[in-house]
Amino acid sequence: MLYSPHITSPIGNEVFNLGHVTIEWNLPDPPSDDAGLSTDNIFYEIQFTENYIGDETAWNTIHSRLAWDNTSYDWKVGKLVKSDHVRIRLRTREYDTGSVSEWSTSSDDFTINVWRLVPPAIASPVAGNLYNEAIQIILDESLTRNTYNQKVSLYTRI
Repeated sequence: MLYSPHITSPIGNEVFNLGHVTIEWNLPDPPSDDAGLSTDNIFYEIQFTENYIGDETAWNTIHSRLAWDNTSYDWKVGKLVKSDHVRIRLRTREYDTGSVSEWSTSSDDFTINVWRLVPPAIASPVAGNLYNEAIQIILDESLTRNTYNQKVSLYTRI
């Protein structure tokens, strides 16, 4: 019997918007209850879904023959993957016999390529100040996720 690796990242609730996801797992050592089994023909298969719904989930292959001694994979995610309900699954396969382990699945959904912007904060005008000719309006965008820290100033006449 082959042992399943255990996914350690991503496990759920993470947000990935930078074009790649590092998938990590623990190395089942030994990979099998068969002490004489060579690891030369043991590989990992990695799949993902954009809509995890349990047993009826449709899975897509990321990598189908990753060497057994790996404990991570840098998945270069295309722009077409865009979802709040992404999950990863991983299993061990022995190619001589065709035997496979159970799937190890990330424990909760994570997000890929879904941008949620936080509105900028108004730094000026400030309540309680008096303005007679013009009001400087300052919007602080440093709170907006995944953007540059900048302030925008506008002037308006009263």
